[in-house]
Amino acid sequence: METTLPLPFLISVAVPPGLDSSEGLSRGEVSCLGCVFFDVTQQNLDKLLHYLDQHSSEFHTFFDVTAVESKDDIISLLDHGARKIFVQPERLAEFADFKGRVAPAVAKLSNVSVGTEYGILLKDFDHNKCDVAKFLEHSTAEKLPPTYIKPIQGTNFEQFVAVCSQISAIPILPSTGLTTNKDDQSKIFVSTMLSGAWISDRPDKLMPTTQTGVYQSRKRGLWYKGATSGDTQELVRVSLDCDNDALKFIIKQKGKFCHLNQFGCFGDLKGVSKLEQTLVSRKESAPQGSYTARLFSDEKLLRAKIMEEAEELCDAQTPEEIAFEAADLIYFALTKAVSKGVSLSDIERNLDAKSLKVKRRTGNAKGKWAEKEGITNETVEKAKEAAKDSTTPLTSAPAAGSPDCPGSGQNLNEAP
Repeated sequence: METTLPLPFLISVAVPPGLDSSEGLSRGEVSCLGCVFFDVTQQNLDKLLHYLDQHSSEFHTFFDVTAVESKDDIISLLDHGARKIFVQPERLAEFADFKGRVAPAVAKLSNVSVGTEYGILLKDFDHNKCDVAKFLEHSTAEKLPPTYIKPIQGTNFEQFVAVCSQISAIPILPSTGLTTNKDDQSKIFVSTMLSGAWISDRPDKLMPTTQTGVYQSRKRGLWYKGATSGDTQELVRVSLDCDNDALKFIIKQKGKFCHLNQFGCFGDLKGVSKLEQTLVSRKESAPQGSYTARLFSDEKLLRAKIMEEAEELCDAQTPEEIAFEAADLIYFALTKAVSKGVSLSDIERNLDAKSLKVKRRTGNAKGKWAEKEGITNETVEKAKEAAKDSTTPLTSAPAAGSPDCPGSGQNLNEAP
């Protein structure tokens, strides 16, 4: 099964109680997997909106909103960062402007033909009543879209997953029915879910089951990264590629990865990532006379330099001048961020979250900045009127793949 999802399954979280239950996956484990499904009601809507405010760019979030009547409430979920919502087929026209972020939901297998190119949710699925052979024949003839299936309560999850595999569907499994403990026979082992979808050319089908870096080395055999050097790795996210033949691990690296005096085996960091690394180093221990250290200790100087460089970028004309001034502004802006404990990945998460917004803003210049550029109230009012006349929402597609490196302190801490 090929999919744009980073995992071949979704994790359903009931709200309430959310992930406070001692059963199944922990918050940190769900964070490492990152694909979450919620049933939305009017009672839990505000809580889920708050959750999206905190984590929309970190997770692929899917919502069944068939219990929500208000169109505005549903659009608010999209605006807060929902990757995909499932609505009644008869309501699809209401959300046509949002394209791939909206798909239909049905409760009967006979109705899957209403699915769009963006997928379909089949709810309350009973695999014991499913004619797998007939469904396979139908899906092959009709070329069904990506099919997400949520089982009825009391389902035997192993049998359910096996049926989903046969019909190339994406199972939605409750967090309480999954485990990372291979000795827990009452739940589905997460590594089994990953290895079942992973197409490996290795005869041993080796899969990682720890949250630290473990590699197969020709010289060392099974090698625990950092066991002797201290340069350990903490797993943040694991995902599969589009055709399930490559695994991607996002980690937090302590120290350096390469055994040589460089950050990674393909060389040192470059560009903005290298700048961030240098700034963090300067904040921890700067050499005598360091200009960056001076900026860290003098907020007024840093503020003045940011405004100065922003103006110089605005005045730049040639490509060379613009690139030069933009680099200066990025340096001072990132210095401000690092001084306050904000990482580049924090900034990237905010960019990703903004790309999921669907409601328009006028984007007018404010106060003295508008006055300085000669933007009058009349100009502002015309902009507002133009925005009112435009009913087409912003439909930026979600950023591909998973976030670069969500902080370990944000593993669904604000989740319901």
